[in-house]
Amino acid sequence: MLIAIDYDGTYAADKNTFKSIIRCFQSVGHEVCIVTMRSPTLDYHPDFDELKDKYDVRVVFCDGVPKRKHCESVNLFFDIWIDDHPESIYLGSQFTDEQLSDWRKNRAA
Repeated sequence: MLIAIDYDGTYAADKNTFKSIIRCFQSVGHEVCIVTMRSPTLDYHPDFDELKDKYDVRVVFCDGVPKRKHCESVNLFFDIWIDDHPESIYLGSQFTDEQLSDWRKNRAA
């Protein structure tokens, strides 16, 4: 299976548990990707390097585009989506441009 895990509000909410879940999925042959609404240039986080290098997890940046639409445009078809805002899979970002700008200014990282 190909499994998508959201970053903000999902993986980032409990990193240690999700690291264990990722390893569990991988141990039985499943592939895991982080799929995020973030921009690869404006919203990069050091966690993404660890996920790629240590856990062999691909990070897919949708840059505000609905996740399913973006992923299918790059030939990624997920069997399972794990997401705290499942509507983002179909609808895209829940934030206005102004809200996103404020989030970028005020976030810790």
